[in-house]
Order: sequence, then C-alpha cells, then structure tokens
Amino acid sequence: QRLRVPGIVRLHDQHDAGRNGCARRHRALVGRVLRRAGLHGASRGPAVRGRPRDAGVRREPGAGDAVLPARPGRRDGLGARAGRQAHNRGAGAMTSGLVEVRDLSVQFGGLAAVSELSFTVPEGAIKAIIGPNGAGKTTLFNVISGVQTPSAGRVMLAGEEVTALPAHQRVRRGLARTFQNLQVFSGMTVLENVVVGMHVRLRAGLASAFLRLPSGRREEAAARVRGRALLDRLGLGAKADERAASLSFGDLKIVEIARALASEPRVLLLDEPTAGLPMAEAARIAETIRSINAEGVTVLLVEHNMRVVMSISHDILVLNFGRRIAEGEPAAIRADPQV
Repeated sequence: QRLRVPGIVRLHDQHDAGRNGCARRHRALVGRVLRRAGLHGASRGPAVRGRPRDAGVRREPGAGDAVLPARPGRRDGLGARAGRQAHNRGAGAMTSGLVEVRDLSVQFGGLAAVSELSFTVPEGAIKAIIGPNGAGKTTLFNVISGVQTPSAGRVMLAGEEVTALPAHQRVRRGLARTFQNLQVFSGMTVLENVVVGMHVRLRAGLASAFLRLPSGRREEAAARVRGRALLDRLGLGAKADERAASLSFGDLKIVEIARALASEPRVLLLDEPTAGLPMAEAARIAETIRSINAEGVTVLLVEHNMRVVMSISHDILVLNFGRRIAEGEPAAIRADPQV
C-alpha cells in the first residue's frame, strides 16, 4: 500500500490476484479503511478504473495503465536462471561465448583506460588476460563484474546484457570474482568466510536470522555442510574452524577462491591469483584453477606469472594501453613478435 498526499488518497493493491484468500481479505480491509475515511471509491484513479485485474502482472505505482511483467521471486535459483537465459537466447540474442564484451570503452577524464575492446570467453574455457601494468586489465574486470560503469559498450553473460546490472545481480546470474588485493574477513573463521559467499543462494531473510527461526537454522546448517565440502575439495578442510588471520598468504588466496565458488558461479573471474606467491604456491593455485575448470566452471584470469598463464590457459588476450594487440592460443601468443 502507498499513501499519497495532498489531494487524493490512492491505495494500490499490489497483491497477485491469484492469491485468492489473501487478496479478498486485503480488498475488504482497504474498503473498510476508505469507508471510515469517507473516501470510498477513490482507491483507483480514472486511468485504472474499470480494468480487470490481470493475474501475474504488477502495476508500477502512479504509472496509470502501464502493466509490467510479474516480479520474480526474491531469490533466483539455478533452474530459474537457466530458464531465463534460455528465454533470452530464444528471443534472438546473438552470442558466441558465455561472456561477451562488445566495443567496451572506459575513460577517466581524458585518460582512456579501455578503448573499443571486444572479445568473447567460450563456455568451459580458461581465458587469460595479460599485459603490462596500466594496460587496463583490472579496469576491464571491474566493468565485467559490475564494480565499474563503462563509458561505452556492452557486457553480455550467457546472451543476456548485464551492463546496467549491479554486482550482486550479476552474481545471482552466475558470475563471481576474486580481487587483486585480498578481501578476506580476518576476524572470521575460514568456514564463515566461505559461507558468506553463499548469501545470494540462501532464502532465509533478516527476520529469520535475527529470530533464529527453525527454517533459518536448517539453512545455515546446510550451508556449513556445503562450505566444509568445498574446503575439503580445495585442501583446506582441516583449517575450516581456524581464524582467517592465522592462515598463510597462499591459503588466504584459496579461501578467496572458495568464497567465490560458494556462490555457484558459471564464470569465475580471478584477478592475479598468484601475485606475491613463491613458485610452489603458484603451482598449487594453478592446479586448483585447472581442477575448478574441469568441474565445468569457465575461468577468466588476469595474471602476470607467464609460467602459470602458459600452462593452464586455452586462450590468451593481450592488452596494451587499453587496446587489444593480440589474441589466440598460448603457442601463437608466445611467438607473436608484438607481444
């Protein structure tokens, strides 16, 4: 219900007409309120009066006759997301990759960080982005993940344009990332850090968590079970209950990857996952990335360690001053004189 003043009181019933009992009780309540206020008959403006209620649609308050599609559920499940993506593809969306960047440009004042860049990331691939410092790699990651707004161009995920979507909506659609600088909650346990990544897949709301309702407790227990299983797969199961602050730098990199995987992504963006690590730890991270990809997760990787890039990548994109100078398989990139 919305109350608008001055002038006329308009009460907008936004209940789905298919919920018969709730809708009838609500309309009766609205009628009693209006009769007591002496405003009976003013609950609908002239643009809406006389129109049948449309099941499965919602009205934007103050929009007159505008009818919008029914609002989806509060939490999108994997099945719902897959159905939406199939619908978008069926509607004629053209795509040749799971992630597509089309004519993307990012400017900061007079500085062009990324200039008219286009590329695709095939589903199931490991694609690396390399280039010198200042080439625009992290800026590109920020745009794809929703942290940075582009000056021009589009970002597509599974045929659906996500350019205008905020970061959390992209996570719900299957895109997760790690950061160049660690973003781990040091005061929490390793398991708690991983469970944070499951937030977009949980259904319990704030009230359920605050009141410790049985449904919320069951969901939290299930999330912890899944978190432990994920840590076991990544080799950190024995450290699940330790404080994150007590872990080594290499282990914290794994924790960040685990938290990203906890959101059940289709695409995982890794921003310099081996930066600052010795050779043995870098090889461990590389093997982790390879195993994640083998489980069906598409990986987009920014990395300076060429040994890692050349050993795990299926395809490499080379940037310099925000522009593509080469793209292809590792052997071709290694032999390219411009690179």
